[in-house]
Amino acid sequence: MPHKEKSINYTIFGIIGVALVLLLLIIMSKRKLSPAILHPQTTPKLTAENEFSQNIPDGTDVIGSSPKSIISNTESQKLTLALISPANGSTVKTQVILVKGKTLANAEVFVNEIDAKADANGNFSVSYTLEEGENYLVIGANSTQGAYRETEVKVTYEP
Repeated sequence: MPHKEKSINYTIFGIIGVALVLLLLIIMSKRKLSPAILHPQTTPKLTAENEFSQNIPDGTDVIGSSPKSIISNTESQKLTLALISPANGSTVKTQVILVKGKTLANAEVFVNEIDAKADANGNFSVSYTLEEGENYLVIGANSTQGAYRETEVKVTYEP
């Protein structure tokens, strides 16, 4: 008799598992979610068809494909953040640097505690005063839809 009870328990768990999968599929179809949402580590790559791939200089660090980038929601697939300068790990001899990049038009941008706004083309530049030694800069962008991207770079100031 105990063998039959185990068989019934496995059957019940199997039915519950199938029901959960069907429920998940129904929820996804009602919300028009794609299976890509189940894999958030996958981020869109810049392509020639992507509106942000235009006018980004060669050698630019495009934020969004690295594990350090933070993506707040699915809207962020439309928000890119390309950092033009400074380069991560760079050493400079001037205390004031210009942090330049490109993101979504009119997006809110910040560099550590300094707030700025991208222009109508998505370009931004922020003057930042470095401390002597290693400086960690967090550069972020927010869209009007609530999407968010950020990255961190290290810049060393040696006068």
